[in-house]
Amino acid sequence: RATRADLYLTVADNYTPYDQEGGALKQISGTFTSVATYNISASPYAEITALADARRRAAEDAADRIARDIAFKTKAK
Repeated sequence: RATRADLYLTVADNYTPYDQEGGALKQISGTFTSVATYNISASPYAEITALADARRRAAEDAADRIARDIAFKTKAK
């Protein structure tokens, strides 16, 4: 029986960042996939907690990558 699992989260979206004066910058599109590994426990409650933590970590990773992508692409004007 497997004791570890991978959770894949794929985020695809289009972004329209704005400058400080409110002017729209170039539209940015991106797709990001994050992977979070978690333990599969014999206890169903422990597994639910581990899965929730994996979801949070995957979402935080995707959000960080989106922020870096926007910052990089808007700075490279």
